[in-house]
Amino acid sequence: MGQLEGSGHWLSGPAGADNTVPKFDLAVRAGSDLAIFRDTTGGGPTARLVQFSAQGIVQSFQIGLPRCTHAAYVAVANDPTVPERVLLYDQIQKSVGSVEVSSSGTYKTGPWTKPYGGTWTHVTATWSGRIVFHNSANGDVAWGHLDKTGMYVHDGFVNLSKGGLGYDQIVPAGNEYVIFYQKTAKGAFKAGDWELVRVDAVFQPVQKDGSLRLLDNARLGPSALGLVLAYKAGTGEATAFGVFDPDSSSLAADEDLRVYPLGAFPLGWDHIVPLGLL
Repeated sequence: MGQLEGSGHWLSGPAGADNTVPKFDLAVRAGSDLAIFRDTTGGGPTARLVQFSAQGIVQSFQIGLPRCTHAAYVAVANDPTVPERVLLYDQIQKSVGSVEVSSSGTYKTGPWTKPYGGTWTHVTATWSGRIVFHNSANGDVAWGHLDKTGMYVHDGFVNLSKGGLGYDQIVPAGNEYVIFYQKTAKGAFKAGDWELVRVDAVFQPVQKDGSLRLLDNARLGPSALGLVLAYKAGTGEATAFGVFDPDSSSLAADEDLRVYPLGAFPLGWDHIVPLGLL
């Protein structure tokens, strides 16, 4: 655990804290101090809801989460009347639903529906609640939102392919932006290629690759204030960069805030989950 400051500086959490959770391959934010961990390969409905503080794990609960293969945290920034939810997507059944969870371990399931399009390989959501599906095999993208009942509502569809292929990671970057990132070279993609897209009432590509060259073979971890950490599990190096509104005079669409050398971070992490205020 740690904190990514607005300057891109990383503050490590307390040493010696026991932050161990059961084996998982899906990890998703569920609230300001909550995260869900799930082993989707086991086929069962159980998951682990974990509450954190700055010192580490406070408590955890086993919950009977509906079956899913992908998940994304969905909230509407600066609107306390809209509950925080976790979007659940089942690639096998091609269905999408949502849940509200509490720190007591209880949860409420929203209605399920079929999302627009075929099979999706990635799903994420901006901090303002716009949901984005992506298919890395062909570059298809669909976006939408959750209504007041927690049901997914489709807003639009576009193809964002490069040479007929899509990106292999998507992460939110602030309230209205999503970064599409390619970690390794494939087809027309070079390792580290990326694209910044604004998602609100429309889907608008803003910048492609640009002046900032991201690390190749990295894992992107979203944070508050449009910050993103690009981390390489094999070497421990990382880059913290910011994504801000290109219409703002304060910063460009991307800004390389801090570069961390080899071994700056522990090796081998394969999931990054943001907590705290976004």
